[in-house]
Amino acid sequence: MLREAAVEITAAPSRAPEGRREARPDWQTVDHALRTIAHRHAALDAEEARWLREAEVLQIWRPLGMVSMLDYLERTLGYAPRTAQDRLRVARSLGGLPELTAALATGQLMFSAVRELTRVATPATEAEWSTAAAGKNVRQIEELVADHRPGDGPDD
Repeated sequence: MLREAAVEITAAPSRAPEGRREARPDWQTVDHALRTIAHRHAALDAEEARWLREAEVLQIWRPLGMVSMLDYLERTLGYAPRTAQDRLRVARSLGGLPELTAALATGQLMFSAVRELTRVATPATEAEWSTAAAGKNVRQIEELVADHRPGDGPDD
């Protein structure tokens, strides 16, 4: 697991002042920065899912004058309709899938992989799916999930 590190991101000037050459980071520094950002992003996705479940229970959209949770997600968080539906579906599913929630929170799996796995994983099959998805990229997980229904195991 990567160690959390403060990653400073600054905009590069379009043109360096005369006589000054900007030092560029090496590939390892850039790789580390991007991996750190991905892990933080995944942790935020897991946190967002938790709060989306709370927002739905509280029907947060009502006191704000909105018509539904999807309306809230579109207006407040700026999600496109399909993205809002996916985010809410995944959040609901993760409420009963602690292993996938932990994998997302630690950056072991990214949101797009968890989105695919929550299409088929149930509390009874979650461990099997987590094991089957280990070390795979999102495309491979999509192929793994294809032609499966909720409750199926990866080998079904």
